[in-house]
Amino acid sequence: MTNKSSIKLVQISDIHLFANKKDTLLAVNTFENFMAVLTLLENQQINPDLIVLSGDLSHDGSEQSYQHLLAAMKTFTCPIAWVPGNHDLTNSINSTLNASYFNAKKQFIFSQWQIILLDSHQDNQVSGFLTNEQLQFLTTSLRTTNLATVIMLHHQVLPVGSAWVDRLNVQNKQEFLQIIDAFPQVKAVVCGHVHQDSSQSRNEVLFLSTPATALQFKPHSDNFKLDTQMPGFRLIELHENGKITSTVHRVPYHEDHVPDLKSVGY
Repeated sequence: MTNKSSIKLVQISDIHLFANKKDTLLAVNTFENFMAVLTLLENQQINPDLIVLSGDLSHDGSEQSYQHLLAAMKTFTCPIAWVPGNHDLTNSINSTLNASYFNAKKQFIFSQWQIILLDSHQDNQVSGFLTNEQLQFLTTSLRTTNLATVIMLHHQVLPVGSAWVDRLNVQNKQEFLQIIDAFPQVKAVVCGHVHQDSSQSRNEVLFLSTPATALQFKPHSDNFKLDTQMPGFRLIELHENGKITSTVHRVPYHEDHVPDLKSVGY
C-alpha cells in the first residue's frame, strides 16, 4: 500500500534464459541481453514500485535458468512478481522463484490502483488459455474493489497485426472480454508473448504489448520474421487520477543484440 501520486510499474518480458548462460537463441545470447536490460533499468534510476516479469522467463524450462534469474534480480528492493509463458515449465518456475524478493501474489493493491496477474499458460501449447479458475479470480478481484485496474498476462488478447503470432493468442478471449466489459474500472491489459511494442484501445481500455529482452519479432508480418529493434522494458506510470502513461525503454544499439534475421522460427 502506498500513497504516492503515481505508481511506477516496470514490465520485463520474454527473457528466454537457458541453463547454460552461454547458450544462444537464433544467434543471440539471451542472458547477456537480459543483463543489458537490467543495467538500463538500474541506470535510469526509475525506482519502480513493482516489477512484473510477464512470461517466457526461461526458454528450456530448467531450474538453473530460473536460478540465473533470481541471482540477476536480487539487487532490486521492490516486489518482483511473475506470470508464466508458454516456454516456462510450471513445476520448475513454482519451485525456484521463491526467494524473499520474489512475490507469489497475483493481486497487488496500491492507494488508487489494483494490478491483477493472470496465468494464460497451457501445458504443451504455444497459444494461451484462461481457465475457469483464472476467470473466476479475475471476476472476484474486480467485484471486491472499484479501484482502477491493470491486468497483466503473457499472451495477447487482441491481435497486434502479425498474422502468425496472432493465431497464438488467448484462445478464449471472448470470455475474458465479456468480463472486463462489465467492469469500467479496468483501464489497461498488458501482455508479452509477441516480442514487439504495440498499443491500441478497445472500449476505452488500453491494450499494450511489450518488447522482449531476448529478441524482437518484426511487426505486421504474416509469417515468422525477426527485427533489428533492441531489447527493452516498459515503464507504466499509474496516476492517482486514474490515468496511465507508458513508455518503452530500449538498450543502445549493438550488433550482438541482433538475431539471425534469416531464421524462420524456433
